[in-house]
Amino acid sequence: MKFIKIYYVQLIIFLSLFLILMIFFKLKLFTSFLLIFLISLFYFYIYPNFIQKNLINYSETFFVEEKENVNEINLDISLSSGNLKIDSDTDEEKLIFDYNSKYKIFISSKIKNDILNYQIFENPVFNRTDLSDSEWSLKINKDIITNLNINTDCINGFFDLKNLKIGKLNFIAKSSRVELYLPETEGTSFFNLKFEPSIIDIYIPENFYIEVESKLNQSVTNILEVGFKEKEKNIYYLDGGDKGKIYIKISGKNLNIRFNFIQD
Repeated sequence: MKFIKIYYVQLIIFLSLFLILMIFFKLKLFTSFLLIFLISLFYFYIYPNFIQKNLINYSETFFVEEKENVNEINLDISLSSGNLKIDSDTDEEKLIFDYNSKYKIFISSKIKNDILNYQIFENPVFNRTDLSDSEWSLKINKDIITNLNINTDCINGFFDLKNLKIGKLNFIAKSSRVELYLPETEGTSFFNLKFEPSIIDIYIPENFYIEVESKLNQSVTNILEVGFKEKEKNIYYLDGGDKGKIYIKISGKNLNIRFNFIQD
C-alpha cells in the first residue's frame, strides 16, 4: 500500500502509456505490457541503482512558501539511515528541508483545514544501513504547532526541539544514536518513542511536569537518579513546575536511555 501511495501518479502515467501503446500504436497486449515493464524496471530500479553504485550525490533544498492560514503542521519523515538534524527555523519559513545524499528523497504536501500535511520519504525499493551516506537537515517554524511522525532505521539524530511548539512526536528507530531536546515552550506535548538497541540522551526542561511511561526490556536508564518518582508500575513523574506538561511513552529493548536537564 505504501508503495502504491508513493507512486500513484507514476502508476497512472504508466497505465496511460500502456493504453496509448495499445490503442494508438496498435501494439499487442504482451508487447505493450513488456515495454511498460521494462520502462518501470529502469525507472524504479536500474537508474536509482546506477546512481547509488556510482556515488552520484543528490543535494536539494525544499521551501514551503508562506501560507496565511496554516496554523498546524503534520510532518511525516520516512528515512532509512543517515545523520538527521532537526531544529527551529530562524528565517521564519513554514518549513525548510535540505539534504546531501546519494539517495534521492521525495516530497508531497497539501493544505487542508488550515493544516499543512507534509511528507518526506526515500525510494522504498532500497533498504540501507550505512550511516555515512546522508546528511538530512530540517528546520521547523517555531510559531506553528507541529506534529512529527518519524520512522527510520539507523540514524545519528540530533533533535533540538527547545524552541518549537511540538504537539505530538511519534518516533520509531533501530540501532541509533539520538540526542533529543524536549520543548521549553508553554503547552502540552506527547512523545511516543519506540527503539531497538540504541543509545538515547533525553534533555528535559525545568519548570515542567514530565511523566514517563517506560516499558523497556534489558535496558539501562537513570530516570530515578535525576529526580523522577515512581507514580505506579512503569510510570514515573517529575513535578518541576506549571509552565507546561510533557508526556513520554518509551518502549523497546537493549537500550541505554539517559535523562539530563537542559543547561543554559
